[in-house]
Amino acid sequence: MKILRAPYDLPNNARYKIFGSGERCRLLREILEKVCPTAECLGFKTDIASTKDHDILLCEPDWPKTLEELVCAGQDETGIFVIPLPEGYVHAYWEMSRNKSGLPLNNETFFTQYIYEDGHDNDWRRHYFYYSHELIAENMARIEAVIYGLSDHRSREEYKMILSAKPPVIWDHHVKNAFKSMQYFDKCISVKPGDVIINCGVHNGFEIPFFLACLAGAGELHNIDPLGFDFLSDYVRKNILHFKEICIERRLALAGYDGTILLPILNDGQALGSAVNVEMPECKSMEFPCVTVDSYVASQRPARVDLIKMDLEGAEPHVIPGMVDTIQKFRPQLAVSIYHRKRHLWELPLFLMKQCEDYRFFIRCYSHKYHETILYAVPAEAG
Repeated sequence: MKILRAPYDLPNNARYKIFGSGERCRLLREILEKVCPTAECLGFKTDIASTKDHDILLCEPDWPKTLEELVCAGQDETGIFVIPLPEGYVHAYWEMSRNKSGLPLNNETFFTQYIYEDGHDNDWRRHYFYYSHELIAENMARIEAVIYGLSDHRSREEYKMILSAKPPVIWDHHVKNAFKSMQYFDKCISVKPGDVIINCGVHNGFEIPFFLACLAGAGELHNIDPLGFDFLSDYVRKNILHFKEICIERRLALAGYDGTILLPILNDGQALGSAVNVEMPECKSMEFPCVTVDSYVASQRPARVDLIKMDLEGAEPHVIPGMVDTIQKFRPQLAVSIYHRKRHLWELPLFLMKQCEDYRFFIRCYSHKYHETILYAVPAEAG
């Protein structure tokens, strides 16, 4: 079995059938035929009988059950591909394809229509550093230090693009890469069976099926969020049913201390981590038990921690100092959101570059603006 993180992972010479025939399968076929035209889709498969003349692609949330049945029927696992779908995540290729026909998009034409004609966001300039010249000038020394600390040419160019490019250029980048990679699962990090993952921040949980597919039933996935699994998509919930023994829900807030914390709750159900212990009249606030990452890990006593993924809606500056002991003891890979405040794009990388000795650092952006920018930190011994 091979996990496809994004459509472009499909081999160019693949001859395949998609297992199932519903709406998901039909849309996936449309996407793959557009972005992987040299691969040959032979249609849909609905029976369990084994075959040797083509590969089988699984995308439905019950793929673990289907995989087991196919293998029991004699199907060679090397001819089975699994592509977890990022349903509900608006910046990923799946929702882009469902909401806008004719993908891949024409970048500048689409940007012009989306922003100027449709009036999608009357204050859209705030999403682009191109209109923040003074802020960039004030922090140029820090920005240059981040660039110096990055480990590959792509990261340096992508970082500079985020901080200086005109909006259509960033749109162009997003359109070209949305079908090639997936947030938190870039090829600079790896997840394998047996790994222990600390998933800091859940909400709709689009990343959970990817983690579970990579773990393949072995390891631990600790999902920490003050509202737990309350807002998971139906796709994610159905997928978790096949991995209940390794997929752990922890209804906790992460903070810079152990105790309780007051957080505003946005209309979409996300706890606003950037407003710690602040009441906001326009939002309902709730009190939650909170811990540091170090305290949580110590309480669980894992033999290893292989990856920490973090997206806490702006709480990252409060939480990251409270995981330094875990970093130094276990040397995990990190995938950290650095975009909830503009200053986070240099403050968070610089802090982690100082704390993570002998690590390599990469930056990738998964949006048409500076949002969804992720810092990956990979220990040198990880290869």
